[in-house]
Amino acid sequence: NSAFITGNDGGIYWRSVDTSGKEKNAEYCAALMIADIYEYGPLKVLLVITDTCTTMKKCWSILMDEFPWIMVLPCQAHVLSLLMKDIGKSKKVCERSHPFPPVLTGSLVASDSYDLLCLPSQATTLVHEEGIITQWFSNHHFPLAKLREYTVKKLGGPCELVKAAATRFGTNTLVGERLLKLKGSLQATCTDEAYVDKKYVDKTNTEEDSGIGRVVRSNKGGTAGKLCLDNRPSTGFWARCSSHVQATLPMLKMLRRFDSSAPTLGKLYSSWHELGLHFNSTESEFKKDALDKHEARWAYSHTDIAGAAYVLDPEFHGHEQHKNSEVMGGFNNCVEKIGILMQTRIKVRALTHSLPHPPPPHASLLYIPTQVAEAPDMFTKLWKKRAAMIAADPLKQKTWNHFPAYPDVNDPAVKAFCAAVSAQLVLYRNRKGEFAREWIFTAAENMPAYEWWEQYGASVPELQTVACLILSQPSSASIIERINSEFAFVKDKRRNCLLHWRSNKLVGLFHNLRLLKKMRRLLYTEQCIG
Repeated sequence: NSAFITGNDGGIYWRSVDTSGKEKNAEYCAALMIADIYEYGPLKVLLVITDTCTTMKKCWSILMDEFPWIMVLPCQAHVLSLLMKDIGKSKKVCERSHPFPPVLTGSLVASDSYDLLCLPSQATTLVHEEGIITQWFSNHHFPLAKLREYTVKKLGGPCELVKAAATRFGTNTLVGERLLKLKGSLQATCTDEAYVDKKYVDKTNTEEDSGIGRVVRSNKGGTAGKLCLDNRPSTGFWARCSSHVQATLPMLKMLRRFDSSAPTLGKLYSSWHELGLHFNSTESEFKKDALDKHEARWAYSHTDIAGAAYVLDPEFHGHEQHKNSEVMGGFNNCVEKIGILMQTRIKVRALTHSLPHPPPPHASLLYIPTQVAEAPDMFTKLWKKRAAMIAADPLKQKTWNHFPAYPDVNDPAVKAFCAAVSAQLVLYRNRKGEFAREWIFTAAENMPAYEWWEQYGASVPELQTVACLILSQPSSASIIERINSEFAFVKDKRRNCLLHWRSNKLVGLFHNLRLLKKMRRLLYTEQCIG
């Protein structure tokens, strides 16, 4: 169980917990998250992104009961992977006896699913055939040298094969896309006179010792050559490979958009809509089934914050979100939660005693005067007691009932904040005031959405606060998957006696120091995803 904290910085590694021998139920998993939130600072956390299993979904209600301002979101990279698997497991796809249809095929999900056993036989065969070609040329010196020679001649520069990786989303779509790019080079290699003279045939696989253990090498030279020269128009290898890539490439692009810690939440709603349009535009007998699976997964993954981000992202300013009740309902719910968060921050910090200057007139709703000098002590003491109780026994969290008196939606200050945001949203939607300048919205195409609001949203301070908090959030927890590679680097077969606490510290140093080095570069800029 690992935790990351991200805030436009690439993701800070927080900690990893050894849960060996523990029952991973919702209460236990939620207790670990709550402990991390208390340790990091409850008022610094707005969104929690988790895996998509049912246990995590039960955790969401526990977290939101604990902290009334926190919002939740399932990892969008995982949801897309599950969508691929859903379509691949469909009986309408799996029970087909003929080869791939021309556009939307069973391989739509075959190549990108983790579990190939649940996939249509033709799709599994295509993935296997792509692997035969990739492994043959990658693992044998002479074929690889000839392939590189023809690649430079035909493409004007080097271009290597891509190998499938079990921990990378959409990995086999990448393999197929690269094979299509190298099709001419592969066919030229297989018809080269020196290559033909070698008379390669299929042999049994061989095992070799390497620095990472024993490696199995494929020796399917005969099959690889036949596949590379299989140019049959509909059932040949290249026809099926092209069909597979065309069908899955839009899903791969969407995966790549969200498979990072970049602030992509504003693009979530529109991306799912575009994916549905892609399915709807295909001429395939599997179209209706794919659309049904798409709708079911979107219903599962959609939360209020996705709709709120869609409303606030300036890239989609003219999409008339105000006519969609689902979107506007989600936006209003998020505004109420952020209003509770802002008012709680005011109480905890006791701003009337710490501000060096009086608040500006336009920010009066953010700086509501209160006489709560004792509030920080009250909140901090209760938070510390709660954190200590969870650390001692996570399963006893339900017995705690000494929560601070958090504001709610009926608090006058929260109502005033929500009303101000609603009024300012009208100015933004109708392009009034500063938003009347056309070049301001043109600038949104080349900068992260939250930076756009920081730059141009000063005339609507409450709405600017909401927009910056929401649009600076990622939409994926896939960075957690990558920490497995860093653990494998720190604790490998040569260092397999490291205890978990020591591995945890070493991985934290390894990840966070590299992140710090990257952010200290002179020309470091936040990744912009449109």
